[in-house]
Amino acid sequence: MNETIQTILARRSIRSFRPDPLSDQDLDVIVQAGLFAPSGMNRQGVRLVVIRDKNLIAQMDALNAAEILRQGYHLPRLQADDPNYSAFWHAPVVILVAEDKTATWGHFDAGAATENMCLAATSLGIGSLIVGSSRFVFFDSPDADSVIARFALPEGYGYVVTLALGYVDGGLPAPPPRKPDRALYIDG
Repeated sequence: MNETIQTILARRSIRSFRPDPLSDQDLDVIVQAGLFAPSGMNRQGVRLVVIRDKNLIAQMDALNAAEILRQGYHLPRLQADDPNYSAFWHAPVVILVAEDKTATWGHFDAGAATENMCLAATSLGIGSLIVGSSRFVFFDSPDADSVIARFALPEGYGYVVTLALGYVDGGLPAPPPRKPDRALYIDG
């Protein structure tokens, strides 16, 4: 099996990161992989905000937990009640992925960029986690507009998802079993 396929099959969602910072070189490679993702009509409308400021990540975690508790979401509420809660699992790097809201395929573009970064990280021995619950900060929070303003996104851009990156603390989790019958082949 070739190296690309091995990387795709080896990627896991990591929820235990070491606090060690990523090297600038590795982080730049990961970001470049995101920027080289395909985009609808080659608009290249995805924007990436790379956050290494521990205090800012902690503030985002606190806002996220407060919003989860305010809204009473059941499963994340159980996690957000924990004083050690971190939506980003204490990763040393968080990348905010934003899209041009006028782009018809902006969410697809953002998804392609995010997955490219996950695969690049895996190939470098770095763990990643696509964090959907950060939507509580960027969509649902009464403070959403002021939080987004801190990231200096161009006008017309909006949050899609965040990506947590860091070195894996412990081993890689085993791959979960795949559900059967999810691919249908139609032959002529």
